Amino acid sequence: MASTPWPCATATSTARGRIRTARRAWSRSDYVYVTDVADATWRAATQALPAPALLDARAFNVGTGVATSVVRLAEVLRDAARSDVGIEYAPKRPGEQQESYVDVTKAARQLDWQPTVSLEEGLARTYGAFAALRAVGASSTRSH
Repeated sequence: MASTPWPCATATSTARGRIRTARRAWSRSDYVYVTDVADATWRAATQALPAPALLDARAFNVGTGVATSVVRLAEVLRDAARSDVGIEYAPKRPGEQQESYVDVTKAARQLDWQPTVSLEEGLARTYGAFAALRAVGASSTRSH
């Protein structure tokens, strides 16, 4: 099971200069960076695994093991953008899960895996990649 990739699942920037969250402010989830997920997947695909005797013998939780609030996620995203825009939190939705994070002990033990990219670094990389794509898109529209 992989935790929530960021930031698309939880926070989006709006044209009105705010960050709008898709979840309630104090909801907490485990956000893991994509290269950490890829590394865990590669390790699981290339290492000897236990015999499939039990249903979950070859299943691994992939995440950070840390529950991060939507407030913190939005603040880190705003910092990555070097912005002071406001943050608009979504209201509570019926049935919305309030906290979700995974125990990565089994992946650490059997795959010799642990996440290496922090929330701050991952969001900075993600924001930088989207900013670069936006700049390329803006320059290509000017050249036509």
